[in-house]
Amino acid sequence: MREIKFRAWSVEKKNMLNNAQFLYDGMCGDEEDVKDPFLYSDNFGNLTEDDEVILMQFTGLKDKNGKEIYEGDWIKDETFFNHAGQEGVEDNILDGVCEYEGASFCVDNGITGCGYVPLNATENWVIVSNVHENPELLEGGKDE
Repeated sequence: MREIKFRAWSVEKKNMLNNAQFLYDGMCGDEEDVKDPFLYSDNFGNLTEDDEVILMQFTGLKDKNGKEIYEGDWIKDETFFNHAGQEGVEDNILDGVCEYEGASFCVDNGITGCGYVPLNATENWVIVSNVHENPELLEGGKDE
């Protein structure tokens, strides 16, 4: 069974809170994860209605270095394509943002004909960053 975990991004304060699923009475269960307690909700359920907080769910998978992959992570696999030179493919690298689409976690890098790639299609993912702490990774550098 997959572990259900969330992290939360404060749009206003521009910081991340790990283990947001433990939120109660305005604090997180793991105090070392709280750099700046930005969440003022009295429970986790209220976060889903808060426009100032972006929740990201743990995919249940880890990258090849053992780091947990969440929605919003920019991930890459440098060995995904076995033939560089295909239209839109550079150096065999597949990279993009981890998203929840069609009842599964996947990566969409915008390559023609590739579409969404299921996250479990390879075990060679490496987390580069996440799109909230580094919005310049997205085209246009736009943070939600």
